[in-house]
This record gives sequence, C-alpha cells and structure tokens, in this order.
Amino acid sequence: MTVDELLALDPATLPDAAVGDLIIELEAVIRRAQALQSAAVRVFDARDAAVADGAASTACWLRDRLGAADREARQAVGLARSLDRLPVLAAALAAGEVGLAHARTLAALTRRLDPATVAAGEEFLVGCARRLDPLRFATAVRRWVATVAPAELERDAERRYDSRWLSVSPTYGGMVSVAGMLEPEGGAIVAAAVDALVGARPAGDTRSKDQQRADALVELVELARSHELLPVSGGSRPEILVHVPAGEAAFLGNGTPLTPAAADRLGCDARFRRLVLDAAAVPVELGRATRVVPPALRKLVALRDGGCRYPGCPRGAAFCEAHHVRFWRQGGPTSAANLVLLCRFHHHLVHDRGHALALRPDGTVEATRPDGRIVTGRPRGPSAVPA
Repeated sequence: MTVDELLALDPATLPDAAVGDLIIELEAVIRRAQALQSAAVRVFDARDAAVADGAASTACWLRDRLGAADREARQAVGLARSLDRLPVLAAALAAGEVGLAHARTLAALTRRLDPATVAAGEEFLVGCARRLDPLRFATAVRRWVATVAPAELERDAERRYDSRWLSVSPTYGGMVSVAGMLEPEGGAIVAAAVDALVGARPAGDTRSKDQQRADALVELVELARSHELLPVSGGSRPEILVHVPAGEAAFLGNGTPLTPAAADRLGCDARFRRLVLDAAAVPVELGRATRVVPPALRKLVALRDGGCRYPGCPRGAAFCEAHHVRFWRQGGPTSAANLVLLCRFHHHLVHDRGHALALRPDGTVEATRPDGRIVTGRPRGPSAVPA
C-alpha cells in the first residue's frame, strides 16, 4: 500500500485488528520518513545550503522554515552529523527499525568515545535499540560505555552532576512551580523516598499518582522540619509565616491569601506571636512566641495514636500533624482529649473537604464523610488502651 493510500484510509471504517495494523504500519512509514529527512538535513548541512539561502546556520534554517523550536532544530542537525560515524544506526533508521529517540540517544552517548571503540560495538548497540524502548536503551548504552570506556563514564557522571538544578517559584495563578533535574544518585534517593510514601496509601484514596507524589514530597520536607533536622538560618529554623490580622483574611508571608480552613489547618500545630501595630501600621511590639501543641504533649499523643487517626490510614506518627478536633480558633483546648494525629492528606480533608472528626472518651475516632457515612478507628500506639 502506498503512502497516499495509507493516508486516505478512515480508521473509523476498519475493524479493530486492522486499526492496530494501521498504527504499526504508519509508525514504520513515519520512522522511514524521519530517517530520510535526517539524511536530507545531513546533505543540506554539508553543502552550507542554509547560508546560501540567507540563514545563519542549518539549525536557524530549520527553525525558521519548519517552525521548529531551537532545541529541536539543534538536535536534528546534531543527529544528522552523527550518522556519518554510525552507519549501522543510519541503515536501521532508514529501514524504520529504530526511532529518532534511539538514534539521538546512541549519537549523544557515544560522541566523545574513540571511533574504533564505537565501530566495534555499534552492531550490538543497534541490536539493543531494535528490541528496547528508548529509556531502557539509554540505560543499556550507558552500561556499555561503563564497560568499554570507564574514564568517559566518570567524566559523564561529573557533567551530569554539574548539570543538576532545582527551582521553586510562585506562579501568577497562586500555585508554586517545582521543577528541576537531579543526577542519577540524587534522583534515585528522592524517587525511593517519594515512592515509599506513595505506596502507603489508605483505602479509598482517590488522589492520582502525581498528586500522591506531590504530597509525599511535602511530607518529606515537613518531616525534616518538624524533627528540627533543617539548619538554623537567621536565628531560627525554617518556618511558614501566616499572618492573621483582626477582621481580615489570613495570608502567607509572601502575601498569598488563605481560606479560613487553611488557616485553621496550619494553626493546629504552630507557634504564635502577637504583633502590635500603631496607627501608621508600624510594628511597635512583637510578643513572645507560644506554641499551640508543646513537644511533650505531641509525643504523648503520638504514643497513644501511633499514626494518622483517620480510619484506615497507614501513615506513621512521624508523617503526621497534631490536629485540634474542636478547632483551636473556636476555643478548642490544647489537650490530649482534643488532639489527634492526622497525615497531611487527611488533615486537608478535615479542614478543607468537609470531613468531620469526633474523638470519643475511649479513644475511638469517628470520621463523618461528606456523604454522611461514618467510619471509626481505634488508636494503635504503644500506650493506647486495648479495645
């Protein structure tokens, strides 16, 4: 079937098996077309045709004529130039046996190696590309490099380490953007810790995997902060500043306003200072910091509860916050009889999503969900009274 005949097909008119065959056949055509385009870029670049056409470089020409992004255009030129030294890869690409992702990976990870070493291993590496997905193929190539050129592996590891970065930036929408790249070892440490927390999820948890990972990252930082493992800066350990002006909405230190529920949640286990302003809003007095839940009381509650008290949640005490069953802002006492431990996720449900908690004298917690269903749970700490 010709390319035109393939493009003229309407998948909606085909049976399931034929649609699957069409997807596979189209992928082969796309790969061969991409290989031909890459070969054309190689010739175009070698002839300096872009300069003759008024462009500063082949990458600039691709960007202007194809509307390609700068990075995409540079990658296309880099791959095209690499095909001369990788003839086996070029043939497999032209036959549609491997994709551009495989080709770019092999070209990038071998470009600093001795050409004779690459030539000796190219047949093996292209064979790996034929049967592995791009991510596993990249791992296979790196392991091959580690075997045949350990010195290059060391240099590559240093380059990757020097390329690490992380940004935590507020957005105009009120969210905080977290983005970055970690070297393999650091990434593995973070991934293992986050995945361990994601794995311990309560029944009925409707969060997506991405939402669970986001919560897990915050829990890890909160764990270090609450156990005073973070360094002192400016005379105090890192803390969240929440301003609660009389008669106005509470807000974070950066000015972001908080809902009453969020302010209550953050205030469940916090330190408070009274700030007195004069008529010109100039601070004239800063009271002594007082903690709502003293450390000794929190330890007592942790010994009783053993972890998150929302029924069915497996989170341990180290990953929990002290919660006032009767909210502190509403006059709830800071006592063991009015405190339970909640993980960050369930603390959010109670304050922000309409889940109500009641703590009975025998230590049983009753959670009333928004639909009216009631679930109960007993404390599971070493000092808990058996049922």
